Amino acid sequence: MTKTNILIEDDNEKATETSPLDRHLTQQKQADKVLQRSAERFRRLFEQASEAFFIHDFNNGKIVDANACACKRLGYTRDEFFELTVSDIEVGHTPEVIVEISSGLEKGESVTVEGMHRRKNGSTFPVEINLGMLQDEDPPLLFAIARDTTERNRTVEALRKSEAFLNKSQEISHIGSWDLDLVADRLTWSDEVYRLFGLRPQEFDATYEAFLNFVHPDDRAAVDAAYSGSLREGRDTYEIEHRVVRRGDGEVRSVHEKCEHIRDASGRIVRSLGMVKDITADKQAEEKIMASLKEKEVLLSEIHHRVKNNMQVIISLLRLQAGKIKDKHHADMFKGAENRIRSMALIHETLYQTKDFANVNFNDYVKSISNHLFRSYGVAPDKVSLKMEIDNVSLGLDNAIPCGLIINELISNALKYAFPEDGIGEIKITLQSINDDQIELTVSDNGIGIPAEIDMEKTESLGLQLVNILVSNQLEGTLVLDRERGTAFRIRFTNG
Repeated sequence: MTKTNILIEDDNEKATETSPLDRHLTQQKQADKVLQRSAERFRRLFEQASEAFFIHDFNNGKIVDANACACKRLGYTRDEFFELTVSDIEVGHTPEVIVEISSGLEKGESVTVEGMHRRKNGSTFPVEINLGMLQDEDPPLLFAIARDTTERNRTVEALRKSEAFLNKSQEISHIGSWDLDLVADRLTWSDEVYRLFGLRPQEFDATYEAFLNFVHPDDRAAVDAAYSGSLREGRDTYEIEHRVVRRGDGEVRSVHEKCEHIRDASGRIVRSLGMVKDITADKQAEEKIMASLKEKEVLLSEIHHRVKNNMQVIISLLRLQAGKIKDKHHADMFKGAENRIRSMALIHETLYQTKDFANVNFNDYVKSISNHLFRSYGVAPDKVSLKMEIDNVSLGLDNAIPCGLIINELISNALKYAFPEDGIGEIKITLQSINDDQIELTVSDNGIGIPAEIDMEKTESLGLQLVNILVSNQLEGTLVLDRERGTAFRIRFTNG
């Protein structure tokens, strides 16, 4: 039994053995199936592609196949394509381009060209065509993929116009832009930066070292320290004014630079985007303005000096004239006129000694007026004291002169009439801001006070009449007389 079984198994093994021919046929069938599946995949890809695919005869240009996208895009059926050649749908290739295409294809290279396709209705549109030879085909066939570049070209044209507009805008405004990629160590300048440095646009590849070479030697270290410091300290911006030396003519120009640093996700600065503006004209104009202002300051100073000197002459003439008058009443009138003129002369003397010709340091001015009046009337400081509470207020010339005259009149009035018995008392002057533009000036004393029967509106006193006129006409303010404790004149006006 055992021996018989073995013989049977040997017979089965012999029966299952295949000949070399059978194996070859089997392998051929499998290869055919692979080729068939590959062809089917190619056909699906060919038909479902979103770009136009063509196959045509390399020798005569006759189209032998086209996919669905090609049919839809050009308006032909597949059968209609079979009646066409490449020249029926392609427009505008010059003989030189055709020779270049043929030469590349014959070398087995793929070729990409720009061209135009013509639809069945005669309209055209731009395309980018990739060409390649299909190997081992007889006759030789070309495989072409045509991409519609209408939108791309429109975008490129819009970008080109935008860049042209930007370049022209920068050229007109003399403002250039730059981009420094710190990771790639690559610096890009706009055309205007090149022009600003005396170069032709895009004459060479920009570098940070090249930029520093254009910076004026006296400014170079400061510029490098400012930019490097902004990176080292992690600041968001960099800004500086400096000079540059143009190539060729060596002209020195002033520029204003500013940039913002760009950070990556980790917060590290990786890029700097900046601008550089030519401010040479602004600097030159500023220098002219400063020179002109200096001339005007010298002129105004000289005017104030001469006005003060002329008033000193008038004061001297009044004093000489008063010395010849025996009548005390008339002599006092001359003294009053002298003091009024002196108060105005002191304004011009103060302005002559300061750089601010628009405002008067009123604190020093009041001290000068008061000291002169105390000496003029022979009042000792230990008899009548002067107290001043003056805020840090600066008055324009239009307000300072009437305020000085008012103080002159009211202090003179107090020194003459407020302390008749023992001549002891206090005069107080306050000047303070009430709000943004309102000023209050108060001149008060603790003397016997102005008699109740004196009406400020109808007084015959020249000094008080002058005070009324100065408050209403010059200061356009208000005057309140307080008789409660001695005498207090409160004046409010706008410091315009």
